Amino acid sequence: MRKALFLFMVFGLVGLMCGCEVGTTALSESDISDDYNEEVKKSLRKLILTGNCKECPFVGVDISGKDLSHKDLTEADLKFANLKDADLNKANLSQADLTGANLIRADLTKADLTEANLIRAKLTDAKLTDAKLTDAYLTKADLTGANLKGADLTKADLTGANLIRADLTKAELTGANLIRANLNGADLTFANLKGANMKNIRNLDSAIKCKTIMPWGEENSGCK
Repeated sequence: MRKALFLFMVFGLVGLMCGCEVGTTALSESDISDDYNEEVKKSLRKLILTGNCKECPFVGVDISGKDLSHKDLTEADLKFANLKDADLNKANLSQADLTGANLIRADLTKADLTEANLIRAKLTDAKLTDAKLTDAYLTKADLTGANLKGADLTKADLTGANLIRADLTKAELTGANLIRANLNGADLTFANLKGANMKNIRNLDSAIKCKTIMPWGEENSGCK
């Protein structure tokens, strides 16, 4: 018991010293694989040294479990990148290309993903609390179990997106495109879907609705 407590305190102290979330590690030179092309290597070094890399190429990089909080990755090319368990808290990913990226369990709390391309991105159990996803492209993205409390999804394209058990409490979905989206078990409490396109939406009846603003009015069938 004492040993476990000691290890917990040590890892907690390390996290505080590097500014990392416990469980993540700082990006370093050792993360630059020899298999990456020279442009990607340069981009990673710039990100490590400056914390910013706008419009940089990171296609297919593996930076899973890394601390990328507060980093500026505006318009970065992160197609098919592995960002599983990464800390992207308050990161700027506006207009970034995250097509097919692995963001499973990633922490994107208060991240700026305005106009980001997240088509077919894997966001299972991702934390997107208060994230800005205005005009983002989330076509066929997998958001199963994702935490989207207070997220701004105004005019976001969620065509065919998987939102099974997603928490959309107080989410802003005004004018969002939800055609064929799957909302099985999603929590829409206090969510605003005014003007949303809900044609052929799936499993809406099983979603939790309380003080939920729908295009046709307020729904309260899920209030306890």
